[in-house]
Order: sequence, then C-alpha cells, then structure tokens
Amino acid sequence: MAAVALLTMTEVAELEGVHRTSILRRVETNKIQAIKSETSNGRRGYEYRISLDQLSDKARRKYYEQQRQKAGELLAGAGVGDGGAVNAGSVGYGVDGGQTTPSAPSRKASGSIVPTRKEAVGDLTLTGLTATQRADVDFWLAIIKDYNLYISNCYKNTTTATKDFVATLTERYPDRSISERTLRRKVKDYREMGAVGLADLRLQNKLKGSTVLNEIAWSAFLQYWLDEARPSVTVCYKIVGDFLRLEGRKHPELLELLPLPDVSAVYRQVKKLPHPVVQFYRYGNKAYSDDCEPYLERDYEGLDSNEVWSADYHTLDFSVKCDKTGSVFRPYLCAWIDVRSRKIVGMSLRKSADSDGVVIAFRKAVSKYGIPSIFYADNGREFATHDFGGRGRRKSSQKTMAEVGESILSRLGVVMHNSQVANAKAKAIERFFGEICRNFSKFVGTYLGGTPADRPERMRGDLRKKDNTPLFSEVQSRLEAYIEGYYNNQPSNAKGLKGLSPNDCWQQNLVIKKTATKEQLDLLMLRSGKLQEVKRNGVYVDISGEKVWFYSTELVTQYMKHKVYVRYNPDDLTVAHIYDNKERYICEAAMVVKGDYNFGVTDADGVDGETSKTTEAIKELNRNKKAQKQVVTDFMGRHKSNIKVKPAMDVIQEVALERMADMAEYSETADYIYQPLEFSKPQKVVGIDDWDKVDIGLMAENAAKSKARKQSYKL
Repeated sequence: MAAVALLTMTEVAELEGVHRTSILRRVETNKIQAIKSETSNGRRGYEYRISLDQLSDKARRKYYEQQRQKAGELLAGAGVGDGGAVNAGSVGYGVDGGQTTPSAPSRKASGSIVPTRKEAVGDLTLTGLTATQRADVDFWLAIIKDYNLYISNCYKNTTTATKDFVATLTERYPDRSISERTLRRKVKDYREMGAVGLADLRLQNKLKGSTVLNEIAWSAFLQYWLDEARPSVTVCYKIVGDFLRLEGRKHPELLELLPLPDVSAVYRQVKKLPHPVVQFYRYGNKAYSDDCEPYLERDYEGLDSNEVWSADYHTLDFSVKCDKTGSVFRPYLCAWIDVRSRKIVGMSLRKSADSDGVVIAFRKAVSKYGIPSIFYADNGREFATHDFGGRGRRKSSQKTMAEVGESILSRLGVVMHNSQVANAKAKAIERFFGEICRNFSKFVGTYLGGTPADRPERMRGDLRKKDNTPLFSEVQSRLEAYIEGYYNNQPSNAKGLKGLSPNDCWQQNLVIKKTATKEQLDLLMLRSGKLQEVKRNGVYVDISGEKVWFYSTELVTQYMKHKVYVRYNPDDLTVAHIYDNKERYICEAAMVVKGDYNFGVTDADGVDGETSKTTEAIKELNRNKKAQKQVVTDFMGRHKSNIKVKPAMDVIQEVALERMADMAEYSETADYIYQPLEFSKPQKVVGIDDWDKVDIGLMAENAAKSKARKQSYKL
C-alpha cells in the first residue's frame, strides 16, 4: 500500500495561505483530521501531521505543482533530457494517440498518494450516484456511442476525425465545454471502469451537510445534552469524544467511532430532535406541560348570552392617586365577562383585590344585564368567600356553612364552578386583560410596565411625584368609558364571535348551525392546503370560521413546530390525513372532541353533574396526554440501551488528570539554562550562645566615651 504524504502544520499553512495558528484551531475543532506523532527533531513531545487529502483543492494543486518542479529538477540533474525518458514536465500521448498535458509526479517518486480516477471511483455503482450524476453518465454514453460510430465510418485518421467530431459537439451543445482531451479521457474512463467512470464525482461535494454521528456516539451525546442543566452542544460534543477515547481502552471497538464528524453535523442533528423531547429533558416537566401537552378546547357556540359569566382580578400596570388621602398605588380591576359574547358586563376599580370589589361589580352587572345561570371562577379568595359564592374547591365543614347561611349566588340561583388551580388558560377573561394592557394602560402617563425591564425611563424622573399622578376617580371614569364605548363595540374574530362586537353578539344571543355552500367548502379546502405548524393540540382546518382540531400522538411528538399539510374530506371530518412539507404521508389524526360550558344540573345530593360531551372530551384529553408522555419518556430508552455513558464530570476529571500528566512530562523535557540565585550569607547576631566572647570592660569604656562626647556637644 502506498504511503500517504503527511505534512507539518507549517507546510499546510503555507499551502493554504493562512497562519499556522489557524491550522491549529482547525485541528482542535476537528475541521481538519490530524495524526499525533512524536517529534522528528529528537526531543521528547509530540506534533501534528496532516494528510494531504485533508487540504483544499487549491492547496493540493499547489502541492502537486511543487512536486512537479522538484521532480523535474531531480531528473534534469540526472541527465534525462529531450532524448531520454519522459520527465515530469514533458508531453506524452494518451491511449488514442492524442496529446496529454503534464500530470502529477509518480507516487513512488514523490512519496505521496495522488488519487487516480480509478481509486476515486472505487466500489461506487450507478445506484450510489445522484440523479444529476446519472444524467451526466447517460449524456456521455450517448456521446461515446456517436463517437465510435463516427470514427468507424470516417476515412480520416483518428486524430483528425476526433477534432472534427468535437467541432460538431460544440455546435450541438454550446453550453458545454467539450475538448478533445475531455473526450479522450471519458473514452478511457469508460473502457477501464465502465459507465460509472463517466460520472462527475465532483458532484459528491454537493452532499455536504449529510454527515451524522454514529448511532452509538449519538446516544452518548444525547445522554449528556438532554439534561436540565442545558449544557451546550460544543461542550457535550467534546465530552463524547473524550468518553469514547477513554472507554476505547477497555472496548477497542469504540475507537472506530473516532474521529467524530465536525460539530456542525451535531448541530444539524440536534435541530431535528422532536420539540416535546427537548422541552421535557432540557426544560423540565412544567415547560413540557405548558408548551407541548394538549389542552381542552371549549365550544362557545353552544352557549347563550348570560348563561355563563366569569370574573377575575387584574393588577393594572400604572399608578394612580387617591382622591381623599393623596396616596399613590397601583389599582386592581375586577371585571365580569359574559363567556358567550366576551362582553364586559360589570367592573370595579379597587385599591386592593378584595371581596367587596367582587360584590360591587357583580351588583352593577346584574342590575343592568340580568342574572347569569353559571358563574365560572378561579379559586381566588375574593370569589370563594362564604357569603358570595361559597368555598369552591376549598374544604369547608358543615358547621361553618351552617353559620354563614345561604350565599348571594345561591339565593339568586347562580351555580358556581371553579377552574383548576393555576390554570389561567381555563378563563376567558385573561384575553380581555391583555387588551386592557395594550390599548389602555400603555397610554396612561404613569405606565410602569409589566416587568421592571419594561418600565419607561421617564418613570425614574419627576413623574414619580404625586403632582404628576392622575386621580383614581379620573382613571376610573376613563376606564369605564373605554370598556363600554370601545371594547364592547369593537368587532372581533375571536372564537364564536365571527367578526361581531361583544355587544352585537350578546344582543343576538344566537346558536349558529355550521353550514356552507360547495363554493365555500372549496375555498376552505384551498386554505387548508397551505402549510401550517403543528402545535401542542395538533393541527386544524377552518370550517366556516370555526377551527376543527385533529390530534395524533405520533404527529405531535415527532413533528411539533414542523410545518405540515392537512388533507381532509369535507363530508367526513372524523379523520384527517397529514403530510410533511414535501408531501410525504405521515399519519392519520383524529378529530378532537371539544368540551363545553354546559355543566348540567345539580342533583339532589348537591353534586354537580357534567354533560357526557364534556366528560368524553376530558377523558380523550387525558388519554392523549398519557400516550404522548409515554412516547417522550421512552425516547431515551433506546439510546441508553446502546451504550452506558459515564457521568460528564468523571469524563472531564479523567481528561484533566491525563492532560496534567502530559504537561508534567513536557516540562521535564523542556530545554532551559539552570542559573542558581547568588546571595551573601548574613552575619550572625551575637546571641546568648556567644556570651563568653563579649568584652564587658570594653563595652563600659565605649559607653563612657560616648557620654563624654555628648556632653561636650552641649557645651
């Protein structure tokens, strides 16, 4: 087997025309595969060697040109000239007698591999080619057939006949550049390698971007990356490489997975992971539940006006000033809404969220619009009071209920139902509060923003003073006018309104039957033909302005956030057929059963009864949740069975210790000059051990002389 040319990083940098550090970075990020070998200068340590096939086409051509020049110089020095053997720069003749251009130096002479056409083809077959490459093969097969026929019937010599044939090809295919040399090369390739040798293998570069991690390496990567700590792709990519290298000592077959493909391939694979899986493992069960699990769809058209009301408190995003005390505070809005029409039937503005505000707003609504049949509330203490609506979902003893007596709602014949705790999606009034923020609160001068990050900079200045804060009564008057005159009369395309305003929908109080003409159905099918994104509740089709949802566990877990086509039979909406964006069939999805607000009649025991429609919808919802959760939780089972990975910290620790050992060995072999520190030894202080050497008489004599000298100075 011929040896492969291994170049130093300096040689590669010169050929590529970049700095050596740039090549080093490419090696470290696996963009260039390198071999780690001992240094060639006799010193202990290692250096990188890079194979010639890792270089760009331009750099390889530059390398081959350098080798031609060196080979020409060597042959010229050996006395090979015009009459001798053909040197590397001479002109030879091809198989058919035509001239050929200088070729690369011999593999034995240069010591490197210059891939031949035959080696490039290898075991490649026609089925392994792309459609474009197969079309190119068919083109050249027809050309060669015409060429052979032309040569056999031509009286001219082969060279002249070939030249004439190429001239005809230029006229027939002006968009292609076909030379005599190209034609002869194609004929030669066809004789040596068959039809596959006619393919343009440069087109293989167009497959760039299809590289993926091996199944084992991918499973190891997912066990590191699918974690709530949310480590980056690059870090997990490096850990997997280190893990496979370390485990390869015990299991050599793992070393065959190295080196890993470029990290960009991993990024591509990560983007294809199912969205619910990523949400569950990287962001937790709460994020998965909020963003991916299906939810209960409500049917508003089955209601009449005043059949179901709902209410809630909302903290407004601006400050007001009390008319009496002058204190500044953020007011609370208590609003009552008719669920069928989304009409605000009553409101009160309060300094705090209390039950008094609930009763005041409810009284205003009842006096003006009548008494509702059902009150759908959350579990806030403002609504679940004994004297207004009862304890709701909160437990209450019979003694306490007897002490309080009959509640306001009970006396009026209003049945109260409570939503699930911390389930804001269950209340229709939440959308209204969003409208208030966007269309009213932001235009109040003391708007504070929903979060500190949204707070206007002007609120840090003089607007914080009380003189610049609007009065509570002024804001209340403006808010009442906005709700009654603007919001309640604003046309809306919300579910069930179909372009009507809340006032009009409330006044009409109609239940509309779903019908449509053939032309309308055709129009709806055209609309449904557009791509739509798969959401947590599946996909939908628009029938007379109403969304009919279809759900499938396979569809949501595998294609959430992906765009698909929905195909359906207008005469049978029980099932829809789902196709991906390339119109490949995915699966069937069943129609979602909607719940309603018809909670039934309370029986003699005081137990609320629900309609079979709502019960069926909730059961189906729970079944879908369970099936989807099972698919998501089973996702990692297959990958964990492929390979058992070490904890990330253990891999990092082993790599750190290994590198520390390498650095210690490198430090011992480094060349340096040893220069000891020079210093004079300090004199030893006279101590108790040298007391016998002290002359007491001399010390007394010196002291007397010093004293006499000081006295003479004073005189």
